[in-house]
Amino acid sequence: MKSRKNGVAVGLVFAGLSLTSVTAFAEDSVVNTQTSSSSAEKSFYDTLLEKGALNYWGYYTGASINNLGNGYQPNVDGSNGSPQSIESIITAGYKFTPTLMVGVTPHFNFLPALGPDSWGSGHIQMLDPSVFIQQTNFAVVRGVKFTGILFGTPAMAARDKLKRDGNAFAFTPTLINSYTVPSTQLTLGLFSFLRFYIPGSDTPDTTNTYRIVVCPNATYQLSKTVTATLWVDLVSAYRRGGTHYFGGLDLGPTDIQPGINWAITPNVSINPQLNIYPSNMTIASTSFQAILTAKAL
Repeated sequence: MKSRKNGVAVGLVFAGLSLTSVTAFAEDSVVNTQTSSSSAEKSFYDTLLEKGALNYWGYYTGASINNLGNGYQPNVDGSNGSPQSIESIITAGYKFTPTLMVGVTPHFNFLPALGPDSWGSGHIQMLDPSVFIQQTNFAVVRGVKFTGILFGTPAMAARDKLKRDGNAFAFTPTLINSYTVPSTQLTLGLFSFLRFYIPGSDTPDTTNTYRIVVCPNATYQLSKTVTATLWVDLVSAYRRGGTHYFGGLDLGPTDIQPGINWAITPNVSINPQLNIYPSNMTIASTSFQAILTAKAL
């Protein structure tokens, strides 16, 4: 079953990091051309544009490509898995510097294809929001850029994983690396995080204690507005309480997602893609997905 693969962290990569880091560098160049007197006379709107960040990330996970009308995503074996969904994350942040931002991420799911008894057909699932602090490009080593994000997630939503597992809180150190191959349009990346679960008073001894995710990715710029994309969910594993700290990891299936990103405007892009399981490369197990990103600030 294809679950929400990386949640808020991936949402911030697509909707927050990629958009706000570009904006930050652009704004930095603008600020450097202003005099101190003009800076003091900035309007509220100018300050909001410079310091604020407001982005949307939407992730549609659809049905098998041989049965697009099905209300479910396919499992690795082609059977019905999770319902089709549109996961949405809104990133609202304040930039203390062009590369240092803190903020919050409201998070919810919309299940469009199923009936009310299955929390679909217009129903929205509210998920746990997170607070975060992000340092973009905190290091550059031999051309490899390092960005770090720390998420804190309280258990608030009854239908989200934290509360269902009896946990009280989770914190997630996240590392994002990117490297643009010289004299090419190719950029290689690595997205990874460790999520640590803080138990509550009634947490079962066998609930998850941590999760590890490792996702290599790549983009190739085909034109000013079109980019070929590749994302690989290489490692997604949970460790349950009472098991060996590493040997007890429950490893999920690997999948790859080739796609094409189209920048419709400088602030809006859409990235249709296929989700393919290398262990069972069939039409029945391959599904259609799409990511929509939009930047308001």
